[in-house]
Amino acid sequence: RWCGRGAAGSNPLPPIPIDPETAMLRVVEDTVFESLLAYEPPTTDGPGRFAAGLASSWRISSDGHEVRLVLREGVSFHDGRAFTAQDAQFSLDAVRAPSGRAGSWRGLLADVVSVDIWGPYDLRLTLRRPNAYVLRALAEVPMLPAHVYKSADAARNRAPVGTGPYRFVRWEQGVRISLHPDHRKRSIPITR
Repeated sequence: RWCGRGAAGSNPLPPIPIDPETAMLRVVEDTVFESLLAYEPPTTDGPGRFAAGLASSWRISSDGHEVRLVLREGVSFHDGRAFTAQDAQFSLDAVRAPSGRAGSWRGLLADVVSVDIWGPYDLRLTLRRPNAYVLRALAEVPMLPAHVYKSADAARNRAPVGTGPYRFVRWEQGVRISLHPDHRKRSIPITR
C-alpha cells in the first residue's frame, strides 16, 4: 500500500532515514544560492516553464547544440564581489568535473562539451547533442563565487557565500543554521 505497510498483518516497511543536516543544507542551497534559470511550476493557467534567474535571457540554437546565456549585470555575492560569467563557468565546470560531488546534476549536464565565456556577462554552452535536461540543470545548479570555492580549502567551507535572498550567518552543527535576509533582495519569510 501507499502508506508504507505491506500486506495485511505483515510488518511495516522500515522507516526511510532522513538526515536533518541534509535537509538543512537543502534549505541553505535554496535560499543562499541562486541558479542561472528559475523553474515556475505548472498552474491552472498553464504548464510549467523556465524563467530568468541569474541569466536575464537565454537562446537555444536552431540545431539544439548551443545555449547562449546573457547574465544579469549588477548582481553581487553576499561578500560584495560581482557575479560574472567566470563564476557561472566555474560552477558549471565544477558540476561537470568527474572528481566533484555533484550527484544528479552531472548527469543533467552530460551532453555539455564546453562552457565558454564570450564576455563578462555572456556565456555559451556547446552540447554534443540536443538535450532539454540542460535547462533543468541551469535551473538547479547553484552559482558559486569562483574566488571563494576555487581554493583547495573550499571543501571545508562552512560559511557559504551566494547571491540569494538570504545571507549565511552561522552554522551550529547539529543545532541550527542561521540566515539573515539580504537587504538588497526581496526575501521570502522563513518561519521556525
